[in-house]
Amino acid sequence: MQVERVDAVRASLIGLAPLLSGSVVILLIIRFAFDVTTIGDAVQRGDVAVLLTSTAGLLRAPDAWLWLYLLFSIANAMMPSPSDRETWPPVILFGLLLLSLAVAFGLSSAIEGAGVVVEQIMRWLAAAFLITLTVDVPFVAIIFLIEVTSSRALGRRVEYTSSVDHSSKNKKR
Repeated sequence: MQVERVDAVRASLIGLAPLLSGSVVILLIIRFAFDVTTIGDAVQRGDVAVLLTSTAGLLRAPDAWLWLYLLFSIANAMMPSPSDRETWPPVILFGLLLLSLAVAFGLSSAIEGAGVVVEQIMRWLAAAFLITLTVDVPFVAIIFLIEVTSSRALGRRVEYTSSVDHSSKNKKR
């Protein structure tokens, strides 16, 4: 299969697409399936007691297990690969250059207005990823128990290697 070469901006957007779309889907799930306004407020205030109570209340949502599974699946599949991130540094540097030029030419009020929107998005993302982390812990425990049980029953052991280790092993062969 032949893949067309594209410029750094397009390659960055292609690499960023899974992260952006996954984040949007996670935000939609936590907003409409779990109604997490109290969790977002608790994250903002740093109120751990309300945070734990609200997080425990997630299981009372309709079809909670389906939504939790979707959160687990999406959150663990949306991270860009190292090859997807290769073109990010020049694009980020260019964006920072544009931002510094905007500040230098007096557009800081527009940037401050955008900052409020960005702050709200970051608050929702913090709540979303806190929920995702909370969801991941039980799933990891379940997967670990299944792995240990099947390893003992079958007499085999699961070995995990990173993609870097795997590729270096293939080069030595």
